[in-house]
Amino acid sequence: EATKVADEGAQEGAQDGAQAAEIEAQSRRISELEEAVRKGNVALEESNVAMSELRSKLGESERKLGESERTLEDLRVEVGEWKAKAEKASVQLRESEETV
Repeated sequence: EATKVADEGAQEGAQDGAQAAEIEAQSRRISELEEAVRKGNVALEESNVAMSELRSKLGESERKLGESERTLEDLRVEVGEWKAKAEKASVQLRESEETV
């Protein structure tokens, strides 16, 4: 009977030891997962900051593009005005040559 009780106690102790080892392994795994989540959150935050900076640069580039387009349109209008003046001067020159 004493041997049976000792065997049961040893078996329970082995089970308790196995459970403790399993709990310890699960605890380490949870810690590893928590660390991975923390690192993922840091990477996500860094990504969000970078994306915000890119959006800002994109907005600035779009603003500059708009300014360039307006400048180009202004130059087209100016060229058109100079062409009209040149044509008018050419007509006046022909007319004055014809009267001479």
